[in-house]
Amino acid sequence: MIWSSAITRRIRYSVPLERSALSELALKLLFLTSGPQVPSSRFRVMQFLPRLRAEGHTCVVAPSRPAKYTHWKWLGWRGSWRCREWLRQLDLWRARWGGFDVVFLERELFDAPEWELDLAFAGASPRFVLDVDDGIFLKYPEKFAHVAARANVVIAGNAALAAEARRHAREVVTIPTVIDLDRYPFDAFPRSSSPSVIGWTGTRSNLPYLEILRGPLERLAQRHPFEWHVVTDPQGLAEIPSFAGVTTRPIAWSASTEIEGLRALDIGVMPLPDDPWARYKCGFKLLQYMAVGAAAIASPVGVNPDIADQGNAARLASSPEEWEAQLDRLLCSPAERGQLRAMARQRVVDQYSLAAVYPAWKQAVLGKLSD
Repeated sequence: MIWSSAITRRIRYSVPLERSALSELALKLLFLTSGPQVPSSRFRVMQFLPRLRAEGHTCVVAPSRPAKYTHWKWLGWRGSWRCREWLRQLDLWRARWGGFDVVFLERELFDAPEWELDLAFAGASPRFVLDVDDGIFLKYPEKFAHVAARANVVIAGNAALAAEARRHAREVVTIPTVIDLDRYPFDAFPRSSSPSVIGWTGTRSNLPYLEILRGPLERLAQRHPFEWHVVTDPQGLAEIPSFAGVTTRPIAWSASTEIEGLRALDIGVMPLPDDPWARYKCGFKLLQYMAVGAAAIASPVGVNPDIADQGNAARLASSPEEWEAQLDRLLCSPAERGQLRAMARQRVVDQYSLAAVYPAWKQAVLGKLSD
C-alpha cells in the first residue's frame, strides 16, 4: 500500500489539471541540508520547520552525512566523500518515490563543481527551491547557473545574492537570515561588568578576519581594561591569533552555550575585508549581537550597513582608526551602549526576526501550492 500510494501521488502530480488539489492538502517537503550544526542549515532552514509542522505540513530533513564541509575521521576524506555521494543517491531515491510536494536545497549538495545530482533532485517533485546565503557562485559559477535555472524559486539571503540569482532564475525572493527571538532573551538594562567584554563569534575559516582588529585592540589594551572573547569551532581554538597585551579568552563553540556566550558580551564585533566573498555574506553574526543587546560594530561591507541601519542600530568602522575610535567610544560610555542596544533589538524585532519574516519565507517555499 505504501508503494501504491507513493506511485499514485507522483502520477497525480504529473497532471497539471490536478495540481489545484494540492491546496486542500497538508504538504510534504524534503529539505536537503549541509549538516545539523552547519550555520546555514540551522538558520536558513531548521528554525522555520517547527512552524511549518505546526500548520500540518510534513517536513523531512536529509542532512549531508558527514556534514558537507567536514569528514568522518575514521573513514578519512576520500571515504567520507564517497559515503556522502552514496547517501545522497539514497536521498534521491526517497525524493523521487516519497511523494514530496517540495524539494528544498540549501546551497548545494556538494562543495564541488559537479551539478548532475543537484539537477536530478530538481526534477523529483512539483516544486524545487534553492536557498543561497553565500557567494557560492564565485567558486562554481557554471554549476550555480544550471541549478538556479532549474529552480522554481531561488531564495537569496540579501540583495546582492538576489541580483546574481536573477541572471539565471525565473523567480527570486530575498529573505534575510533571521533570529528566533524566543531563543535570544533581552534584558531591559545592560549588565554591569568589569572589565568590559569585547567579543567575536565565528567559524574557524573566518578567524583570519580578526587580524583587522590587531592594531586597534592592542592599542586599546594600553588604555582600557577589557577582556577579548573569541568563540569558534573546537578545532580552531589553537588558531586564534594572539594580540600583545590583550587578555584573550578562547571559547569552544557549542549549541548548548551559544546564547550564553553572546549574552556575556558588552560589545560584539564583525570585521570583514572588502572582498568579493565578504560582500555576499548575510550579516548573521551582527544580528546575533544586536538580538542579545550587545553594542555591535561591523565593517561596512555587503549587507552590514543595511542591518546596522546606516550606523543607527550598530556602529560601522572601515579602517583601523575607525575601529579603534568606535571601540574606544563604547568602552568609555555604558550609557551609549545602552541606547544602542535598545535600538538594535528593536530593529531585529521589526526586520530580522523569525516571527516577522516567516510568512514571506513560507510563501516563497510553498508558492502556489499553498493557495
